[in-house]
Amino acid sequence: LFVGTLEPRKNLGRLLQAFAQVACNTPDASSGIRPFQLVLAGARGWGGQQIEAEISNLGLGACVHVLGRVTDEKLSTLYKHAVCLAMPSLDEGFGLPLLEAMAHGTPVLTSRVASMPEVAGDAGVLVDPLSVNSIAAGLNEILASPETRARLAAQAMGQARKFTWQRAAEETLKILLS
Repeated sequence: LFVGTLEPRKNLGRLLQAFAQVACNTPDASSGIRPFQLVLAGARGWGGQQIEAEISNLGLGACVHVLGRVTDEKLSTLYKHAVCLAMPSLDEGFGLPLLEAMAHGTPVLTSRVASMPEVAGDAGVLVDPLSVNSIAAGLNEILASPETRARLAAQAMGQARKFTWQRAAEETLKILLS
């Protein structure tokens, strides 16, 4: 699952390339079904990214689904049923989808830049957002190992609890009063 505005800083091109390497092109031997799907949930943003063209060029039409903006209820359902949240952004102010996913017990894959390592903590797999191979390796680490997914899921809720609106307000007030 990817959640966020569909724009260049979200690094969707590299995520799609990595997904093509790892998940979409490896059918199950017994059924021929591709076991993993990538769902992109979010409104279109700046930059005029042609997501559908990139999906088509990579031959991912059968296993990548662009939902656009979704309701809070549908988003909650997506988080609950996702194997992981993949958010290898080039830049984030904070990364609220990381917390939302972890609050649902969903493991996360994210960039090792900006605020994302702090937000994900030990409940995430950190990747180099400029390297398709790094993103692919991170996806493979999560998708290929039920044990890794279980470990990350177990840590996710605890990590999410570290961030509350109350704590954010208190920390902001401390800065303003100092």
